[in-house]
Amino acid sequence: MKLTLTASLRITAVVLILISAIYVYFGVIEGMWDSLWLLYLLPFFVWWLMNVFENYTKMPFFYRGTVPGVVIFYILVSLLTDEWVLTLVIITFVPFFILIYNAKFYPLKYSIIPIVAAFILIIYVSVGLYYQLWHPTWMMFIIVPLIPLFQKYD
Repeated sequence: MKLTLTASLRITAVVLILISAIYVYFGVIEGMWDSLWLLYLLPFFVWWLMNVFENYTKMPFFYRGTVPGVVIFYILVSLLTDEWVLTLVIITFVPFFILIYNAKFYPLKYSIIPIVAAFILIIYVSVGLYYQLWHPTWMMFIIVPLIPLFQKYD
């Protein structure tokens, strides 16, 4: 059964919402805020796997591996340098890469998610670096998966 683009985006959105619920639950109950944030990398890979098989983005195979490649590169650099916060700059390239690609090949409606994600990422990193408010501001990311739940792409 072939999944539509909208269905795949909604699956990814639901995964992100479930991860948020798990993160909040274990953060509040067990105090595991610092160790569970890596769960937020899972939606990147969920979307990537669906896109590898269905090629929603109509990108060549090499480019379809860019987003997970950037995420893996971020994890490796962060592990090697033990600088998780400063290396967040690497992750900021993901929505901008998608924006550049979408601007060239797709109508604006396909760029709403990366535009919102880019703004939220900039705000998150800025507030986190300047005011050390990492934990309360991460909740802004919940806005991103709500977009495909209400927008039709097909």
